[in-house]
Amino acid sequence: MSNSWNIAPILVWSGLAFLFYVSVGYPLLLALVGLIRRLPQADLGYLPFVSILIAAYNEEASIQKKLEQTLALDYPADRLEIIVLSDGSTDRTDEIVSKFSDPRVQLLRAPKRQGKTYIQNLGAEVARGEVMIFSDATTVYHPLALQYLACNFADPHVGAVSGRFQYFDKAEASPTGLGTITFWSY
Repeated sequence: MSNSWNIAPILVWSGLAFLFYVSVGYPLLLALVGLIRRLPQADLGYLPFVSILIAAYNEEASIQKKLEQTLALDYPADRLEIIVLSDGSTDRTDEIVSKFSDPRVQLLRAPKRQGKTYIQNLGAEVARGEVMIFSDATTVYHPLALQYLACNFADPHVGAVSGRFQYFDKAEASPTGLGTITFWSY
């Protein structure tokens, strides 16, 4: 019986130490590693052919704005293709995409819904880009985002790059939105 009482403080202190590490220690460790091992910032100017693959399922409310915003990004037109991956959409998503006259915009439609990963894999098979950017229909990019992402691939040791995610909740009324903002900020 006395052994169970001796282990309780160890469990409590271990739990507190873990919580401290997760909330304070890990971010400090990352900051320290960042100070010690500084990587050179890639210079804008490397402009490989880029394929933007936009996963979409019943996105008629947002797909037109997404395509307009993507076409307006600051990246050479002859170095860019945009493939909308319609995962068996049953609304007007496909029709809206098909009406775009810009030759950089293509529609790849799965006849029935099979999931985001499935449609992204199909898109990766037909994409011609040296760099593939996977996107959702509601994601908004900084005007220079493609240049910022692509320039990192000038280094042959780089195999993947991620942008910075920022969640916007204009009304600041959504508990889910506030939780997402807090999570990604961490």
